[in-house]
Amino acid sequence: MEPRDKSSSDIGRAIGISATLQEIDKAYRNKDVYVRIGVARRLPEIVEEIKLQASKDHILPIIDVLVSDDSPEVRETMMEQVLPLCGVFDSFGSEGHVVVSEYLLPAVISRLSDRNDDVKQTAIQGLSSLCGLIERDTVVSKTLPTIEKLASNRHNPKVRAVTIHLLNELALLMGKERTISFSLPLLGMLATDPSYVVRAAIPTNLSKICMVLGYQDTAQSIMPIFTHLKDDSVWTVRRAVARGLVSMSDSVDSEARKQLVQVFLDLAKDKVRWVRNEARYESGPFLVTFPAKHVVLGILDAYVSTASDDPDDHLFVDPELSFKFAFNFPAVLLTVGVSGWPVLKAAYIEVASSPNWEVRSSLAHSMHHVAGILGSEILQECLLPIVKD
Repeated sequence: MEPRDKSSSDIGRAIGISATLQEIDKAYRNKDVYVRIGVARRLPEIVEEIKLQASKDHILPIIDVLVSDDSPEVRETMMEQVLPLCGVFDSFGSEGHVVVSEYLLPAVISRLSDRNDDVKQTAIQGLSSLCGLIERDTVVSKTLPTIEKLASNRHNPKVRAVTIHLLNELALLMGKERTISFSLPLLGMLATDPSYVVRAAIPTNLSKICMVLGYQDTAQSIMPIFTHLKDDSVWTVRRAVARGLVSMSDSVDSEARKQLVQVFLDLAKDKVRWVRNEARYESGPFLVTFPAKHVVLGILDAYVSTASDDPDDHLFVDPELSFKFAFNFPAVLLTVGVSGWPVLKAAYIEVASSPNWEVRSSLAHSMHHVAGILGSEILQECLLPIVKD
């Protein structure tokens, strides 16, 4: 019996696939970055059209090239397409699932240390999304060796600093057990890194780690690292501690929070004005993390000082300080209540007459909130004259 001729539809499909592959083969090498971005965006649709085997033969090599493209826009687009690509491959069954776990997952992991922050962040998001298709333990176990490798890179401190960002961003993915067994030892090591670039990355990259650990383990394991960095010899690191202070205060219970008061007070009187000012910037939000009855006068004094320039540096004027005072005032007043008004009154009046219209505007927009807290008597005495002026 003679073999049956292929149907016209099969022939047409084969011709269509061939034309698609020829078009893509030219386009992904095009010098125009927008053409390559267009290719990246079409890949899930193309894989769905040409099916598994043709995709393994022709599309996976293209993915490999575009993931490492010279253009960060192309690399970022590829990271955005990871989830839809994985969904299509996974729909092909067990063989497609192997492509997802053995090829696409490593492609995402390779971008976790990308030199471009947007690409790196998109890769992190893609990695988390893959947990819907791949077992969480598989994702984590394939990711940890890369993080260890980055942490042990002795030649480039910026690469080691990336490790800290990844440990924080991936904490929810790793879970508490792995965060304790894997992340905490690395953090302890990196907190004593010889490069200040690495040490300075720690204080502002702890929030998600703390969320996973909970109040008690955060107080026991993270607080000692945080307070150690407060005394760092490099002012950039101390400034980073000031920036991370509010987040740390939100991550611990009231007893541990009290320990942060001294950290704040030390930073607020640091010998370097950039550290002092950063602490003053954070004084309002930091104060708000305390119940009104536990407000420490030193924090409130530091907040009030943001109404004026740094008294320890008459040659330097920081226009941000008075704006920080105005912006944070409603929350601070709500925290300290009417009893705190005598401490705040002079500073409020000073800021209300600021030559900076943005500062005055910020106060004006919060006037009804302030009036609601202070009551009609203080409103008549203090606030209305300011508005009339």
